[in-house]
Amino acid sequence: MPQLDTSTFSAQIFWLLVAFLILFLVVRFGAAPKLTGMAAARAKRQGDDLA
Repeated sequence: MPQLDTSTFSAQIFWLLVAFLILFLVVRFGAAPKLTGMAAARAKRQGDDLA
């Protein structure tokens, strides 16, 4: 099985780290700010509606 060949472990670990880094950056700078903004807008609207 090629995925268990120890000569390719370093390359597999490298690409795993690259993939997780890209995913982290997309979530950190893409999705998280949008979700935070929506949550703040929702909280403000709820506060305004109850006041």
